[in-house]
Amino acid sequence: MAVTGFGTVGACLQAIRSGPREQSIACKQAPTGADDSKLSTISSWVTNPAMGFTLVELTAVIGLMIVLTASISLAFRREGNAGVALRAAQREIGAALRLAQRTASARQMPVRLGVLTQPAPGADPGGTGRQWWLLGVEGSNWVRLREAGELPPGTRLVPSEKSGLRLPTGVTWPEELLSQFEGPVAWEDGAMEYLEFRPDGSVAGGPRRIVVAVADEAPGQAPRLVDPAAIRVVRITAGGRIEEDGR
Repeated sequence: MAVTGFGTVGACLQAIRSGPREQSIACKQAPTGADDSKLSTISSWVTNPAMGFTLVELTAVIGLMIVLTASISLAFRREGNAGVALRAAQREIGAALRLAQRTASARQMPVRLGVLTQPAPGADPGGTGRQWWLLGVEGSNWVRLREAGELPPGTRLVPSEKSGLRLPTGVTWPEELLSQFEGPVAWEDGAMEYLEFRPDGSVAGGPRRIVVAVADEAPGQAPRLVDPAAIRVVRITAGGRIEEDGR
C-alpha cells in the first residue's frame, strides 16, 4: 500500500506538470487516506500564485539585496581600515611613551618623547606628525637615544598648536582635541614638540593628552587631518599612568 500511495502522489505530481486537465483527473483519482494531505499541499503550492513570489518579484528583491550589501560592505571597509590604522597608531604612541618612561627610570635622567611638528624649509614634510624620537641629556644637550619611530601610514599625531594644523576646507578642529605637548623647540629637522618623563616615572608639566588622527597624505606635501571625529587618545596622568581610550 505504501508503494501504491507513493506512486499515486508521483502520478499526481506528473499530471500537475502536464497541465490543469491532467492534474484534475489524476489527483481526483488518487485514493483517500494518508496521501490526501500531501496531494492537497502539492496541488495548492504549484497552482496558487498567492502562496509564493513571482519570478519578477524575486529578481527585484535579490537585486535590491545585492545593491544594499555592496554599499554596506564598501562603507564598512573604508571605516574599518581607518579604525584599524588609528588603533595601531594609538598602540604605537602608547608603547613609545612607556619606553620613554622606562628609559628615564632605568637611566635615572629626564627622557623626552619628541615629535616632528614643523619640517625645516626645503625638507620633506611627509614625516610631520608621524616620526617620533626618544631624547636624553648628554652634557647640556638633548641627543637621540634611538632611531626615529613612525606611526602607521594614514595617521598623524595632532600638534598642540592650532597654527600647526593643516585641515581640508570647511573642517574645524576643537581646542579640546589638540595634543598637550611642550614646545615647540628647534630641532635638526625643523621644530619639535615633546613630553618629558622624570626619573621617578612622572610626566613634567602635569596631566597630558596625546591625540592621533586620520590624515590625507600626498607626496611632497604636509599631511592634512581629515576629521575630528576620527581620532584616538592616549592620556598620561601627573603620576605617569598611561591610558588609551577612544577620545
